[in-house]
Formats: sequence, C-alpha cells, structure tokens
Amino acid sequence: MPQTEEFVATGRRKTSVARIRMTPGSGKIEINGRTFEDYFPTAPLQNVVLQPLQSAKAVNAYDLWINTSGGGSMGQAGAAQLAIARALLQVDANLRGPLKAEGLLRRDPRMKERKKSGQPGAISASRIRISFGKRILVWRREDLLALRGGSKLPQWLKDESFNCNSLLQ
Repeated sequence: MPQTEEFVATGRRKTSVARIRMTPGSGKIEINGRTFEDYFPTAPLQNVVLQPLQSAKAVNAYDLWINTSGGGSMGQAGAAQLAIARALLQVDANLRGPLKAEGLLRRDPRMKERKKSGQPGAISASRIRISFGKRILVWRREDLLALRGGSKLPQWLKDESFNCNSLLQ
C-alpha cells in the first residue's frame, strides 16, 4: 500500500486550539467528526477557514481532518485558519509570501481581559467603576448618568455645578 504524504499543524486563537491533518485529495473537510458545512453553518465562518486555501489556490486539492477544542465558533474558525496556513507552508515554502501578505501566518494575540478585583467585571480604567471615598462610596456623576440614562435622577444631581464630594464636607 503506497504511503500518502500527511501534513500536521496546530493553530490557536483566543482559548481555541485546532490540530489539523492534511493530505492530497479532493477537498473534503471534516471537523470533529462532522462535515464542514455542519460544523460551521454560516458563510462568514466558512470563509475564515477557507481563506488560506483560497489565497494558495488549493481549495479542492487537499483533504482536511481538523480537531478543534475550546472557545467559541469564531475562535475555533480562527484557530483552524492558522493551522491550515501552517500546513500549506509545509507543502510549499513558496506560499509564504502570499500567506504572509494576507496576515494568515500571524497568531492573533488578543485575549479576553481578566476580571479586576473590586470591580463589576473585566473593565479597564476608562470604563465605569466605583470611585474611592474614605468614609463612604461615592459615585461619579457621569457614571450615575450613564448608569441610569439620566432621566430618573433628581434635578440637583443632573446639575453641572453639583459636586458629589461636597456631601462629605
């Protein structure tokens, strides 16, 4: 029995990991034991996965077996995209230029921001938070207006000249 060439690669995106086996074939794609159209039902997700094959002009040239885990569907599609691009590099090193020009060989470093202690969620300094007060918790007027939509607050709180910290004196 003749040995067919098999290319193995790994891709990651957010918390998703995709491991891929690629062999020359007819363009069949199987992801976690399901068909490609069944696993990624929307066209944008399918386009993300197929982008490296389209840029290499090898859409129906290889059979792909992809094992993905972790994250959501968009993260898994991005991980599969990187894995396919890396496998295509193993096939032909001359594809490095076109794949790199489209940004398909770079792992996206963006991750979910961690939760900060004492805050309602994963928010940064520019977002709403409780202001520090030595004796009581004091909300900034802008935060209250944003929180309540401004309509249900008393008029004295909406007034621009009012200073929340004047209550402490």
